[in-house]
Amino acid sequence: MLRIFFVGAAIFAAFAVAKHENWLARAGLVGTCQVVPAPYGDTSQWWSCKQGLITGFPVLTQDQCDSQGFAAARELWRCPTPLSQTPGGV
Repeated sequence: MLRIFFVGAAIFAAFAVAKHENWLARAGLVGTCQVVPAPYGDTSQWWSCKQGLITGFPVLTQDQCDSQGFAAARELWRCPTPLSQTPGGV
């Protein structure tokens, strides 16, 4: 019984560290986004999102952002107001 507890605790700790260190995003399993410079004269916040093997591209429509298409295997999003947290990842 004690062995089961220790194995469960070790698995839980591994998942906690993986989430904190963004292992899934770095391995390319979940989609990630990063801020990119806006075109000249545009005061909106722009994001460039990379597709993950498991999750695909992050979707930013719930944040009132509009997809601006794809460039270099990344999806570009235009958000009228800055987002409070980085989209994508886990």
